[in-house]
Amino acid sequence: MKQQLYQIVDSVPYPLFVTRDAEGFAVARPMYLAAREENVFWFPASVQSEKISRIRSDSRSTLLFVREAQFDYASVYGTASIVTSKERKRRLWHAEWLEQWPAGAEDDDYILLRVEGCRADYYRGIADEREQLTLP
Repeated sequence: MKQQLYQIVDSVPYPLFVTRDAEGFAVARPMYLAAREENVFWFPASVQSEKISRIRSDSRSTLLFVREAQFDYASVYGTASIVTSKERKRRLWHAEWLEQWPAGAEDDDYILLRVEGCRADYYRGIADEREQLTLP
């Protein structure tokens, strides 16, 4: 069943990254998925972004992947962490990010968000197929 989950996940380059605000409300924003390693998801972020303070106060996060044409969606629930490893930043760097981070992978404002998924669910609309999974 994980194969169906990851088929949906891998087809959506900009999932919604959901955190909680100080009042506990969900805050969603589309983010570029830089890489996926099994149940670990990597996103570029700015140190100055509001989501960083939200993750520091509550690391529980949800990733929502939607394929509209097929009526498919997948939700991954997990824990987000902030990664500043220079090696990892270089490895995941994309040249198209230079506009936001002019110093490239060495930019002090460029960091990575790592989300380790612990459970997920998906729905394949046309097939009317649902599944809840424990990750990894």
